[in-house]
Amino acid sequence: MTSTDNTKFEKVNVDRHIRVINLGSRMLGCRLLDANPVTVKKVDVLLRVFVMGGMSYVLIPGLMAMVEFINDLGYVAEIGSNVLGVVESVCFLGNSYYQESKCRSLVQKIHREFWASPLPPDLLKHVQWFERISIGIGLYVFTVSLLALTFYSSIPPIFHNFDLYEDIDAMRRTPLISKYFYDQRVSPNYEITYACQILGSFLTVTSYVILTSIYALICMHLCAKLRLLQVRLSNIDASISNEEFAEIVHEHQYLIRYADDLEDIYSPVILIHFILSTGLICLGVVKVTGLPVQAGMMELVLFIMYFAASFFQIFVFCWMANEVFVESDDLARATYDSRWYEGSRHVQRGILLILLRAQKPSVLTAGKFFPVTMSSFGLQYGYFLLHASNVNPVNC
Repeated sequence: MTSTDNTKFEKVNVDRHIRVINLGSRMLGCRLLDANPVTVKKVDVLLRVFVMGGMSYVLIPGLMAMVEFINDLGYVAEIGSNVLGVVESVCFLGNSYYQESKCRSLVQKIHREFWASPLPPDLLKHVQWFERISIGIGLYVFTVSLLALTFYSSIPPIFHNFDLYEDIDAMRRTPLISKYFYDQRVSPNYEITYACQILGSFLTVTSYVILTSIYALICMHLCAKLRLLQVRLSNIDASISNEEFAEIVHEHQYLIRYADDLEDIYSPVILIHFILSTGLICLGVVKVTGLPVQAGMMELVLFIMYFAASFFQIFVFCWMANEVFVESDDLARATYDSRWYEGSRHVQRGILLILLRAQKPSVLTAGKFFPVTMSSFGLQYGYFLLHASNVNPVNC
């Protein structure tokens, strides 16, 4: 498609990215691209039971082990860091099942409505920038999670220094410290338990990667639409007609409703994410500061990896929510910087209403308690420093 001034228009192609995410969501028993309403099929129910069952196999024995060693802070820190990670994925996935229709609606709007019309190159570059960020976040989370899973599944049998049962060969260690109703150190129980723990960990990581990718997709495309709306608002002048201005107003209202739906879906998840990530960081600090000075470097390396992963999780959610806030907040500036005073009286009155509404930018919150921005991430980091400064290392 070409305009009269020979500017080439191109359509935004998000089909491949969304279909990859949809394939991953199908593995979890969700259907993002099916038309609403969707009847849950038997295969979806089986997949959901399988995924939740696999994560429960890691979660429940971990909780039982925490209860058994509740008086030993070192054991609690070691086990709790794994348990909280699984709880986070279970809550994330459970919310996705509960809010499946709303989440499907947001993804389908990106797939079918957001980019139905071709865009000129100067606008297309904004969309492609946010699209690349969305893909990059998904790939980064996938790579880091896969490496962490591979490392953690292979190293503990060699390195793990926790022996739950003294009368059993200590070399037969499983990746995760757990308490089972059977003796998992004898064959074939050991091999089965080892495989099931890896499977449960894989399902936990897979759920987190897929659901984070969906969140990144929705946030970044919302940012792209807000950026294009800024461009349209900044171009308002005497030449704009009432019909064109009405389209801008409808687009603004549409994106406000879209952001509100995004907030309704992810607000409780983000709150749980903040609480559990804070717990993960605190347990990691307790664990590393409780190590003897002569402890090997492997423990320190594991802590650094785990600490970096926990902080990155918080950073990703805060940064994406912050981008939504920034792009929404910039609508007021773009409107004010335009030549709105050259428009008709109808346009001028409409601009006033847009400015009034833009004073309250769209913001994602953690359970409606506080807005999620980069300031929230800074607060989380400050909490870590405060906690670390009050924990004394063991010197023997």
